[in-house]
Amino acid sequence: MMPKPTVLNDPKASEWDYSTNNAAAVDRNRWFIAFLIMASLCCLLAVAWIMRGSMEQVIPVILHMDYRNGTVVSVSNPRSKDDLTPSEREAIAMERASTLVMARETWDKADQLHRDALVHALSSEQTWQSYQADEKAENSRAVKFADKYRVEVELGTVTPLPDDPNTIQVRFVTTVIDFGNGQRGQRQYKLATISSTYASGKLDYATALLNPLNWRSKRYRVDKDPNR
Repeated sequence: MMPKPTVLNDPKASEWDYSTNNAAAVDRNRWFIAFLIMASLCCLLAVAWIMRGSMEQVIPVILHMDYRNGTVVSVSNPRSKDDLTPSEREAIAMERASTLVMARETWDKADQLHRDALVHALSSEQTWQSYQADEKAENSRAVKFADKYRVEVELGTVTPLPDDPNTIQVRFVTTVIDFGNGQRGQRQYKLATISSTYASGKLDYATALLNPLNWRSKRYRVDKDPNR
């Protein structure tokens, strides 16, 4: 008796069987793998979103310690200035004022563009124009120090005025350092007085990253520290 014919006896039938059955199986496997990958990505995105929400609740935007009484103020993810308590407003003003002093008074030509961007983000239009005028003057730091010297800043006390919590005084020390031999100049003791406000208007992306609550210095003045 002759055996029943199979696709193995017919090359064309074998090719047809592979193209219809095996190819379909491979195609199903591909869709299954693609589904698994998409499901994994969705799970990862969901976990990342949950973790982001948790971190916003845990990690503060500003953590400030008041040296006057030892209290610590934590400002956790405020949406706008209207969400801030008076103590949080004071903590932000003190932190922003000290950041502005560091950015304005430090000089290092190699990193000056970054500091200028920070000064711009923390300044009103008037104080920014004043800063630019000083930097472009004939006796500016760019002319005096260029790339031969850098100015180091050490922050001291940061204190709001008793009768005006929007005005902050920052004591600091500047030292000129020679890049060539590392020699340090005389320490200069200074006092910065900064008046601030919260500006309105939409922020561009870069400013929103550096200054999300749109705190701005209205006036910026530096004098010799009268206590030294």
